[in-house]
Amino acid sequence: MKASPRTFIIPVLVVLAAAVLLFFIGRRWVFWQSSASTEKTNDAYVHANIVPLSTRISDTLRELHVNDYQTVEAGQLIAKLDDTDYQAELQEAESSLDAAHAAFDDNQAQKQVQRAQIATAEQQQQEAIRSEQAAAANVETARAEAIEADQERRRQEALYAENATTRQTLEKAVADSRRSNAALDSAESDRKKAAAAVGAARDVVVENQRNLAVLNAKDEDYRASIRQKTAAVANAQVQLNYTRIYAPANGRVGQRSVFPGQLVSPGVQIISLVEGDTWIEANYQETQLAGMRVGDAADIHIDAMPSSSFHGHVLQIAPTSGAAGSLIPPDNATGNFTKVVQRLPVKIAIDSGNVAANQLQPGLSAEVNVHASGTSH
Repeated sequence: MKASPRTFIIPVLVVLAAAVLLFFIGRRWVFWQSSASTEKTNDAYVHANIVPLSTRISDTLRELHVNDYQTVEAGQLIAKLDDTDYQAELQEAESSLDAAHAAFDDNQAQKQVQRAQIATAEQQQQEAIRSEQAAAANVETARAEAIEADQERRRQEALYAENATTRQTLEKAVADSRRSNAALDSAESDRKKAAAAVGAARDVVVENQRNLAVLNAKDEDYRASIRQKTAAVANAQVQLNYTRIYAPANGRVGQRSVFPGQLVSPGVQIISLVEGDTWIEANYQETQLAGMRVGDAADIHIDAMPSSSFHGHVLQIAPTSGAAGSLIPPDNATGNFTKVVQRLPVKIAIDSGNVAANQLQPGLSAEVNVHASGTSH
């Protein structure tokens, strides 16, 4: 029996209609997906800052003050290393600093003594100058008396030659002249002694001032020594502080990696700290990000807590996809290329009103619905 043409036409039309429909849906699918008002993904996980706590020095672990998975507060002592050597180094540095301060203080005391000696020497110099001035005045007085006595002697000698005076008067004039000149010589000798005393006093003042200048110059050396030893004390204190490890933030510790009595080295992890603040990292397809904006509201469902629901908002959208940010990004310029829809991480902050949010463990799976505000309806 010969088949009717209608038997072939109807299936062909159905296939063609399905192909057109699939082609249309495929062409519009990306638009529909990117313009959706709610973007969903189940490729999401709970995240938190995980801080490996380690030491910067090498020594024996003496005490571990936490147990596995214990809740800790910021500033709480986690571990303590043997600090015997570092305590000794700190004490030695402090002793050296005390010695430097003592040397500086002793130099200040010597300067005070030197200043007192300078004041005394200057006072003696002034007294010597006054004595020299008095001796010089005595010399002038004695010289005037000697000149007057010499003139009287010469006048009496002239009168005696003319028999106009007595020999007794002449002898008295001669004696007065000799006595006046002797007084002048004595006054001149006293003036010279006073001048020598002034010079000696001036030398003492200069010597004491020179000694004071030397002591002043030592001050900077002592100050430099104090600064150096202060830095040594600070460094020793820092090294001692490294023997104690404190929690940098609130959170929960992980499993202990070392135990008391074990030798630890710089960088060796003693224990990890999971900080209390958690967030959701949701990996959205690139076609879902067109309408998503920072600040958009989000509904969060944790697989491990099916009866609880959390609310949050978009905090950040990654600037690159996971593939572009990988250690070895794919090279599509080789010609062997298959187009794959990329995913970009979106950081979802959990709103502060969710009390149970602080109890979320990093790594838990989640489902996130973001109410995209940038979509056109």
